[in-house]
Amino acid sequence: AMNDPWQITLLGGLRAQQGERVITRFKTQKVAALFAYLAYHRRQAHARELLIELLWPESDTPTLRNSLSVALSSLRHQ
Repeated sequence: AMNDPWQITLLGGLRAQQGERVITRFKTQKVAALFAYLAYHRRQAHARELLIELLWPESDTPTLRNSLSVALSSLRHQ
């Protein structure tokens, strides 16, 4: 049910479960990494710039902000 708490497993493969609903696949590895990071650090706010730096350390183009938005949107949809 939607009111059930989420159970998130980070070791041995990323897995999110809420009642009967189980998510083990994500759109991309970056989306999975973003989910795992946010789940692990769930009690704090995160600057978009920090998340971009963590996920795309090799780049610094303006399009990365859009890439983060797409990744966040994918997580919300799931």
